[in-house]
Amino acid sequence: KKFVTENGMRCLLEYTRVVFGLWSVWWYVCGGGSAGLGDCRKLRFLHCGKSAGGTVLAVLEEHHVKGKIAFAHDHGMTSRNVLASECAWIVVRNPVDRFVSAFLYRREKSAKKSLPKEEQDSFRRFPSVNALAESLFSEDKTIRLSAQMAVWSGKHTNRDLRFYLKTLPPARIVASRFCCILEDISQIFDALDIPYGRRIRQPPGVWHNVSSASTRDLTLSRLGYANLLKWLQHDIDLIASLVRAGKLPKFPPYEGPPFWDDTEGGLDITIRDAKLVQQIHYNQSKGVL
Repeated sequence: KKFVTENGMRCLLEYTRVVFGLWSVWWYVCGGGSAGLGDCRKLRFLHCGKSAGGTVLAVLEEHHVKGKIAFAHDHGMTSRNVLASECAWIVVRNPVDRFVSAFLYRREKSAKKSLPKEEQDSFRRFPSVNALAESLFSEDKTIRLSAQMAVWSGKHTNRDLRFYLKTLPPARIVASRFCCILEDISQIFDALDIPYGRRIRQPPGVWHNVSSASTRDLTLSRLGYANLLKWLQHDIDLIASLVRAGKLPKFPPYEGPPFWDDTEGGLDITIRDAKLVQQIHYNQSKGVL
């Protein structure tokens, strides 16, 4: 009797495991999707500047995505362009990293005099990203307004995630990570049954902004960094909501310029220390990374 009972339980457990396994395969292939797509089966890519958009667009042009992913070389496309049958797809980058990259990109163009006069004047007034960041909340009203107008006059710095996503609910957003963009594109292609061969490769000819700025020029002071966190708080909140909704595995890491401590005569601190400062900030304010 004991032998029959034990074997019966063993068979029941084995049967349950097989059924669950088959159900999981069906869910992956037919229903649940992957890469945080949820119920999304048609996407519209929103090109947020300085967030690997050029790479994504180049990959999409190389593959047969028509009918599954809509895209255009247009930084002005927002969630308002997303049809009711579509979900928005956007690449998420650490907001501070993205701000610094956008500043350097526009400054390079300003040096070539290929920007409007208003924006060129802003770079003469704030020649480094730290000079701009430290002035964003200056007690001097003239300096504060000049710094904020400089941000709003920049094509990339004036368009944050809110500009692109508006009030779109997380269920209709597919978020990819800047740090792992090729891997995330592969997951999306898999979920949408888009063939791509053995793996997604970095497209040739995609231009990357490489600044010739000095290390000191790229350095953020603690005040500059704190001001950028304050200025970019809406993006930080939005990304945190995507993390909570399971659209991102964690908050995008900070990989940007080094810091110096204003209270110690410009003493450099390491990136590891800078990341610790960031981690403490997010743990205290949001509870997520």
